[in-house]
Amino acid sequence: MIKPLVTQIGQNNPLNFIYGDSINFQQSVTVASPVYAAGDVHLQNSSTISEWIGNSAGKPNQVAVGGNFYEEQNQNKAGHVNGSVDPANDLGAMYVRGQCSTKSNTTLHACAWGATDRIWAVTHGNTIPADFMNYVPQLTCCSTGTTMAEAYRTADLGPRAPCTSGSLPATVFPNKFDTASGVADGTINNSATPAGSAAIDLTPNASYSCKSRAGELSWNNATKKLTVQGTIFIDGSATISSAPSAQATVSGQGSIFLSGTFMMKNALLCVKTIGSGNGTHCDTSAGAWDPNVGALIIVAHGDGGLDSTQSQANNVVAGQGINIKGSDFQGGLVADKDVGVDTTSVMQGPMVSVYHTVNAGQTNVLPSPPILFAPSGETLLGPPPLPQLLPPQQFGGG
Repeated sequence: MIKPLVTQIGQNNPLNFIYGDSINFQQSVTVASPVYAAGDVHLQNSSTISEWIGNSAGKPNQVAVGGNFYEEQNQNKAGHVNGSVDPANDLGAMYVRGQCSTKSNTTLHACAWGATDRIWAVTHGNTIPADFMNYVPQLTCCSTGTTMAEAYRTADLGPRAPCTSGSLPATVFPNKFDTASGVADGTINNSATPAGSAAIDLTPNASYSCKSRAGELSWNNATKKLTVQGTIFIDGSATISSAPSAQATVSGQGSIFLSGTFMMKNALLCVKTIGSGNGTHCDTSAGAWDPNVGALIIVAHGDGGLDSTQSQANNVVAGQGINIKGSDFQGGLVADKDVGVDTTSVMQGPMVSVYHTVNAGQTNVLPSPPILFAPSGETLLGPPPLPQLLPPQQFGGG
């Protein structure tokens, strides 16, 4: 039996949604990704939900709201973003289990589909179909069998799977993935970045390379390229510091599990960039990002309120697990606490707050190509992948 590097998943996997217990879309964001909220969804300022995934015709968008749906300004709407033709400019499906509130009618009331409450969807109602999303995501810690414990135990690179070629520089990884000795202490306790130490910078001013049979975490400082393959576990917090002018890119399909928090401030990491100098951004145009070329998923269990490392100089505040501040990122963000993306950031990819809130305040379109894989070997958000049986090898006989 072998553990595949990645497991193929479908369009309705949580990794292809913006998911949260509650979700706030702020500023002038146009949401062009599927949305699932266990609780309320708030559209604020001039935010809208596009009728199409990627904000271009081809694949109708879908939204599920387990609580109430709030449109706080007259500009807010779901559907009819790119036109007003029914059903061409309607969402494919939208379900609101609770009620609606709009700028013109702030009292919670039964949703009026169409122009009255500015919600247009071909299929709609107040019952979310059981197959709308494959499963409800989970991110548990830290006893045997929990998400984090399984990632710690089975990671392709991590406390129990050290580098077999290359090394981690002590200036960047003072305690390697877990402890300074490189020997796993068997406990998820932030020992890679103990309180008072700096979070691990995945894009420092020096190159490093760490590879195992199935995993890789490498940074080429000359070409500004981060390579991530398989599942990596770091018992602590991490950051990306490479400035927009460096045009840093990421390649490979992989995930980085953190027992702490994740933060980017005035930084950039894209699969494909556009522009130059400090005006560099991720290329979010349709088809520019191919997840088969690069797809990095960050999974953070920590809370910025726990200690000075997890707060990362107060950039990740109490109740947050991930904060993207004035930065560009192409990939996936998963936390069991809040996921925050500040106003000037450009974030393209799934955002999942398993038990808390997604606050998406960037001023760009939010298209996300489907990520049709999940790192395997542990219970990433949900049911574990089944092991695969190798075909017969090196056999003979008459």
